[in-house]
Amino acid sequence: GGATIRNIEDVSGASVKTDRIQKTCTITGSPEQVNIATQMVNNTLADQDIAVVSLESRVAQTIMRNGENLKNIQNLSGARLDIKVDAESGSVSCTITGGSKKVAAAKKLVADYLAGKGPDGGMEVLKFASHHGRLIIGRKGANVQSLQLESGADINVDIQDPYATVTVMGSKDVVAKGVAAINRFVLDHSVSAVVALDPSAIGTVLKQLNSLRENSDVRLDVSDDRTTVKLIGTQKEVADAKSTIIGWIDAELGPPKVGPGEILETIKIGSAAGKVIGRSGATITRLESEAPGASIKIKQGNVCYVSGKPESVKKIKEQIEEIVAKHNETVARVQQEEKALTKTGWSMQTGQPVSASKDAASNTAIGNDWGGFQAALQEGW
Repeated sequence: GGATIRNIEDVSGASVKTDRIQKTCTITGSPEQVNIATQMVNNTLADQDIAVVSLESRVAQTIMRNGENLKNIQNLSGARLDIKVDAESGSVSCTITGGSKKVAAAKKLVADYLAGKGPDGGMEVLKFASHHGRLIIGRKGANVQSLQLESGADINVDIQDPYATVTVMGSKDVVAKGVAAINRFVLDHSVSAVVALDPSAIGTVLKQLNSLRENSDVRLDVSDDRTTVKLIGTQKEVADAKSTIIGWIDAELGPPKVGPGEILETIKIGSAAGKVIGRSGATITRLESEAPGASIKIKQGNVCYVSGKPESVKKIKEQIEEIVAKHNETVARVQQEEKALTKTGWSMQTGQPVSASKDAASNTAIGNDWGGFQAALQEGW
């Protein structure tokens, strides 16, 4: 290194220049100075040693790529350390060169650092679930940068699903602060809550969850049966996300908002929802086109909301109530005919007698003309 060359120049009085690319050493001076310098260079080269330490784990690579660690080891040992990556295999190693005693000292220091026992430093390796590792990193590394500023520690996160390895390095006090800050951060972000999903609102909620994930650090886990969403994060993040999801559910199940000068009517349509909607929404489309300025929304399967201009809302409401009333009349008539058929021994399911009874006088099977019932079914009511 530079110190060795300066020492040779000071003792010999010669000028020593090295070319790392050409791997040559040029000595200039008086014959006596050159002879002394040449002998010192040869003695130095004779004592040169080299060692290669393989850095197989991500943690080891992180430790040895830390500039402060390399500087400390080189200053303490006097050896030179180079981190090299094999172009073909991608393997990483640390090459140590220098005098045999210096190389030996550097090897021991490297081993100490990899074991977390640096001279005045420390290291601790923490294990978390991978989602906690991503949380520690944060958006564009914001969280890990904040944790490093708070503690002064060097923090590296390596995620290999399903786990994350977090390496904390620095002086022993700094490492302790870094570990405490990370554990506190993870604990603060482990508040949880569960939101139940109404069947009628599941589709709407699931479509909007990605936007919530993109704009918040809260973790969202939907149950396999899609009946609940579990929220994990800070107390504020969970509370805000829960409020947002409940708002989506309320908007999907509850009445629509009305503007100035508009009114809202609520109609219980029961089993007549299909008649109010029509095939492919044809009935709703027709009603809205005949009464401009009004909107029809059916929620929870049996509640119809009509909102908009008062006159248009009133017109649509009357027509929907008429549809519902006609439907209910047909249902009642079908139910009465069903009772009548049951009494006479006919099955509504098969159209065949349930039991064959005969008139004693005529020896004729008793039947029933239920064409009216069939006609009702064919009407679609």
